[in-house]
Amino acid sequence: MKRNGKIELLRFIFSIGVLCFHVQKYLATEIKPTGNVRFDFFPHGAMGVEFFFVVSGFLMASYVFNSMEREKNLSLGKSTALFMKKKFMGIFPMHCIVALPVFIATALGRNWGLSKCFDKAVDSISGFFFLQMAGFQGTYINHIEWYLSAMLIGMLLIYPLLRKYYTTFTHIIAPIFSVLALGYMAHNYGKLSGVMSWEGLCYRGTLRGVLELSLGTTCFEISRAIKAMELTKKGRLAFTAAEIALWGMCAVLVMTTVSYYYEIYTLLIIAAATTITFANIGFGSNIFNNKFIYYLGKLSLPIYLSQLILIELVPSYLGHLNVPIQMIITIAGTLIISVGLLHLTDYVTSLKSKKA
Repeated sequence: MKRNGKIELLRFIFSIGVLCFHVQKYLATEIKPTGNVRFDFFPHGAMGVEFFFVVSGFLMASYVFNSMEREKNLSLGKSTALFMKKKFMGIFPMHCIVALPVFIATALGRNWGLSKCFDKAVDSISGFFFLQMAGFQGTYINHIEWYLSAMLIGMLLIYPLLRKYYTTFTHIIAPIFSVLALGYMAHNYGKLSGVMSWEGLCYRGTLRGVLELSLGTTCFEISRAIKAMELTKKGRLAFTAAEIALWGMCAVLVMTTVSYYYEIYTLLIIAAATTITFANIGFGSNIFNNKFIYYLGKLSLPIYLSQLILIELVPSYLGHLNVPIQMIITIAGTLIISVGLLHLTDYVTSLKSKKA
């Protein structure tokens, strides 16, 4: 698909939301150099992960829909392998580059000795290859990468079904499964958040991934139907207003201290808003289709992967500063580090391409 500028901008915004949530979680609630300090700063910023899952499911369905004719002579197994290789290699180079600085920052921040570093390195092997959400034991240092593990596992489960039974999956299986899984979450936990709770066959984070990837595939079909509609100016205006209202509601729910129960409704709002945004029928949509916005979208992955570097280092070496200053330094520093990581990864991958 042609890149959607609004989606790229939203990737960046949601990655900042996740960063702010983790800064609040690990700095404002655990570091109290000025007393019993408590900040409510993007209290539901972790919902950015839900956006990433839904978008990934949408793009997976788009890939299958647009490649069915092109890959009609490929076996199901080979098509799945090619798709998974593409997804894996899209994140693995940067994942490798970020892994060492995150590990070093964690070791320095927690004052580990060589023996502890060795134990933690061995303990992180399964996580390094994105297997932690499959149930493998271990404590992966860059633990926020659980999202990537759950995404890859979910895609490996969904892609063959999607390619083999595209219409049945997007129209029937995905929506039914999404409703049942959401009902299970609401009944048992009253919220979506939670990662490492074991659900019998998988972690809750993996269930979230499969649920939201599936929901994203249905969003693609709805978006495709909307895009095919012959809309009048009033119709486009109505969709534009709905899109703005839905993202506005999402922002309020993410940035305020509402009950965790509203996470379930926030997911549905994100799915509806993403569907309209991808349809690209609202007024002013083309304003966002430019190189700068695309660049911000590319920054979302390094922001997500590298945030623990300063979250670990700042409280250890700048703990004498008050908490808000530590938070500002962590957020601003992570953005700077992310720019460097993005260009370093691009440079390394370009060298590899030249050798090939």
